[in-house]
Amino acid sequence: KQSRFHHVRFIKHHRPHSSYETFLQQEFNPFIKLKDRWLIGLGIRRMRSNFKLLNSDLIIGIGIMLENETTTTHSNQLLARSTNYLQWVIPINQATIDITTYIQPALNQAFISDTRALLNGLFRIPINKNIALSSQINAKFDSQPEPAVNKLDLEITQGFEINF
Repeated sequence: KQSRFHHVRFIKHHRPHSSYETFLQQEFNPFIKLKDRWLIGLGIRRMRSNFKLLNSDLIIGIGIMLENETTTTHSNQLLARSTNYLQWVIPINQATIDITTYIQPALNQAFISDTRALLNGLFRIPINKNIALSSQINAKFDSQPEPAVNKLDLEITQGFEINF
């Protein structure tokens, strides 16, 4: 089985430590019975540079996203979610370690019971100023997974990044 994940994020700096962001994502994952998920979102983020712990950066973001999800048991389920994250970026020479935690509750009557949480750990090695190689581990928790799917899903990926 193969899965697919695409994510594009545009960040517009507003002030020295705050930005607006918008993102688009597409995903397919037969391991969690996900036939197709498209989402679009926007938010704001605040950054604290040179955080005293390991001379790192700390970023806090809050936003909203609209997702359209098709699974093996549901077709075209449209849902709005809040997306909130805390990101810690630690430089190590030219490489970086990037740890991000997301909490994404549904914005409907099942607010507390329908929540997703993600923990992403990323190790990035730049090739040049615009291209990098990455290794990533993701832990995804879904409080309402599809039948016969675990609430916790672990994934390891290798990536190629282009930043402009």
